[in-house]
Amino acid sequence: MSHIRLGCATVLVSDERVLLGVRAKNPNKGKLVIPGGGVKQYESLEQCAVREFKEETGLSVKLIRQLTTRQIIEPTVQHRVIVYWLAELVDGVLVSNSDLSDAKFYTKEEFAHEIANGNVSEIAMEVLRDLEWTIKK
Repeated sequence: MSHIRLGCATVLVSDERVLLGVRAKNPNKGKLVIPGGGVKQYESLEQCAVREFKEETGLSVKLIRQLTTRQIIEPTVQHRVIVYWLAELVDGVLVSNSDLSDAKFYTKEEFAHEIANGNVSEIAMEVLRDLEWTIKK
């Protein structure tokens, strides 16, 4: 590993459902993740969050607020810093693109089922738990 990768991911909750997709490459290949990707040089975090979401889902969003920052650190393998945003839907047609496959909206119950089956990335679980977007026990 030669550098730290900086990225943004965007949480879209619409009609009591959250948009997630299956990650098509490592890290978290095959797991449900929050759509996002890497910041380009001279691009603001906000621009990255909106652009990456559109690239991966086909949907345009308006950012509401920054949620949290998380890291993936695996010494000698990778170090990623990911800034998470909350957004609202503007327009578009949902299409899985880029590094995301099978993007769709999940209810809280469906999300809980996916967690129980081990299909959700740890970071997605943490971010949505912090947002209090999980079923109350």
